[in-house]
Amino acid sequence: MEEFTATVDWLKPDIVGVTESWGNDDISDSEFNLPGFSVFRADRGNGHRGGGVLLLVNNIKKYNECCRSNT
Repeated sequence: MEEFTATVDWLKPDIVGVTESWGNDDISDSEFNLPGFSVFRADRGNGHRGGGVLLLVNNIKKYNECCRSNT
């Protein structure tokens, strides 16, 4: 995670997309948190290996969460 955080800090992106986050209900949002970014996630679900996506949006940018589906 340190290398990922350092890379994001160096590149200074507005949006970061991550695939294969392996997130599930047992992992809190804070474990995916990067300072200065809002985290949006879609986990694959418990009982499955792999999958899941994260979208990290720089807090400096204005955004609206327009659609959210749990499908």
